[in-house]
Amino acid sequence: MKVLYTGKFVSDNATGATAAAFFSVVKNWGPSKKDQLDQAIPKLLEANPILTSHLESRKGESGVEVVAVFNTYGAKDLLRYIERPSSAVPSTPIEDMKPNELLAHVESHAIPHFPAHVSVSTRLGTEEIRERTPVFEVHVMDLSSNHACIAVVMSHVVGDGAVYFQVMEQLNAAMKGPIETKINWDGYDKLPEVLSHIIPHPVTLLGYMLGVRAFKQTHGKSAPDSEILLLSKDKVNKKKKELVDANTKFLSGNDVVVAALSEAMIDHATLQMQYANLRVRVDNLESNDAGNFIPTDIIDARLASGNPNVVRKVSSKGKSNISPWRTFMPLASGKFNRNTNLTKVSVGQFDDCVAYLPSAALATKKPFYFTAVFEYDSETLGVMTNCPMKQAPLLQSILLD
Repeated sequence: MKVLYTGKFVSDNATGATAAAFFSVVKNWGPSKKDQLDQAIPKLLEANPILTSHLESRKGESGVEVVAVFNTYGAKDLLRYIERPSSAVPSTPIEDMKPNELLAHVESHAIPHFPAHVSVSTRLGTEEIRERTPVFEVHVMDLSSNHACIAVVMSHVVGDGAVYFQVMEQLNAAMKGPIETKINWDGYDKLPEVLSHIIPHPVTLLGYMLGVRAFKQTHGKSAPDSEILLLSKDKVNKKKKELVDANTKFLSGNDVVVAALSEAMIDHATLQMQYANLRVRVDNLESNDAGNFIPTDIIDARLASGNPNVVRKVSSKGKSNISPWRTFMPLASGKFNRNTNLTKVSVGQFDDCVAYLPSAALATKKPFYFTAVFEYDSETLGVMTNCPMKQAPLLQSILLD
């Protein structure tokens, strides 16, 4: 048994526990690949015993605790094959589909047949842990004679996107041979030392809590359903060169995308809350430390609207471009969007992956607007969001044709 969180660490970053479910469409799928996956899961569990556990919440000396109870599940419990409905077989060969066509088919005809908690539900740490909630699961559905849709689920209680990426790398390696990398599951023990970097300013935290309440009153318990837009990497790269100014000198693709979202969402979100990875900012954290080390940079969307140079300045300094006092009213009214970039997570998917998309669980049933940016394929970025958007110039200029 391992204590993952206690009440003394309660903050949004410490207790948020949405299940991270990602779908990979892979080619060259057949009996040999199935055998490789069957043999890989035991290797992965042996390397990471915490993945055999289920989650429980209980009252501890310091408040509510979330604990992982080990050895609940074995490989046969955690790897499940889903019977393919006839509708999941595409009428057009998958290799001939355009990205938008494949996305529409998988969303409409495959994902709805996965278990509900994989495709659309959410787990909120100390609040909605299901009975014997598994920490890790893999679900597979054949789409054709040589393509499959694979969903890998890992609870956010165990770790953030950086940890998910490491688990996926190990799973991919285990299908081909031994696992040579190691995840430090004792990284949680470093949390007290870096907690001061995670907890936001009291005014920001109060505004956020009031905003979540306001959002629930306006939208009910959950946000609107999510949608996915596909962006052209080539167009994003051209905009990086076109829009960079002399002072900034460098723009990332994420800078362009966040500036485009700021412009398109401005009627509903005047703040963009950008997740960051604390591992690259704090000396005593290593890249392989498990845990949730994701502080938030707050970006004034009115300044960043259509201007990626503003986003770059915030991202490079790790410091918001708006004071906590000026964030209070936009936060308290629920006019903010939480944005996370998952492109590095996407890269760690299976060999022969032809398309990749996160579960709608990332954006639906949350009491705020949320956006995930991910790598759909080698030439395409995806944007999953539940925030309404208008037709804004920068976003329109980078959409996939």
